[in-house]
Amino acid sequence: MANSIKKTGSKYPFVVFATTELPEEARAVLRTAGIAVKDIDYLQPDEENQVEIAVNDHRFADTWTKLRVFELTEYEVSVA
Repeated sequence: MANSIKKTGSKYPFVVFATTELPEEARAVLRTAGIAVKDIDYLQPDEENQVEIAVNDHRFADTWTKLRVFELTEYEVSVA
């Protein structure tokens, strides 16, 4: 995907959020491709607001962590 978007002439940097589970080998591949890796912690609702995730819905366990993107402050946002 990064290569396809770069071919369009995008001026925006690529950033991948990664938790500690992402192996160094994968991080190296990303860095070699010119993609920045930003380390993040998992994000979960506080205990009071947590619900049990059904066994077959475990694929959604990391969904909250995706909200970390809104913590990025080092990039300028421009609206056309």
